[in-house]
Amino acid sequence: VANSGGYRGAGKSTNYERTVSVISIATFREITQIDVDLNLHRIKTDSRGDLWVSSRSDYRDSPSRLYFIDHRKQAVTDTIDLPVSNFAITGDSLYLIGMGELAQRADYFSIVNTATREVVNSGFITDGTDKGLETPYGITVHTETRDIYITDAGDYINPGYLYRFNREGKKIWSVQTGDIPAHFVFLPKNINMSPL
Repeated sequence: VANSGGYRGAGKSTNYERTVSVISIATFREITQIDVDLNLHRIKTDSRGDLWVSSRSDYRDSPSRLYFIDHRKQAVTDTIDLPVSNFAITGDSLYLIGMGELAQRADYFSIVNTATREVVNSGFITDGTDKGLETPYGITVHTETRDIYITDAGDYINPGYLYRFNREGKKIWSVQTGDIPAHFVFLPKNINMSPL
């Protein structure tokens, strides 16, 4: 469990939590805590069973980052110094989207090799579409086609957008969604989705 401490308001870093709780499946009790950073957000596992955790930090003095937790050592053993809003892992590739500090807005669309823990691509959208995204918010990657899906929450009030890119980072299509689109599910082609 990535512990954030809840919403405390920007800049009040003394109230944020900074640990990952390791929970026993058998007892559903906390076994231990792993110290990471302030205001943890996303947590996902890679193909080797290691954990990747993003921190939103305090929005002021300390930047957002991505942390690697070695599951055998149960400790942070590497840090990727990029702001992370969300990420998806497919194979040995971790696709991340992030926004820099609000005052110096810069979007990040990077790929990290989870085996080497190195940034291998610092701009996976290659056709310029990234310049038109207002608030990159959700991301997933299709495990078979490697097509990349990104949602744009826009201004958080009006409908957002869903974008589909091919594995080379070129836009295939986009469609307007409801407000703050964030989550995805892929269904097999043979599932009947018609009404009862």
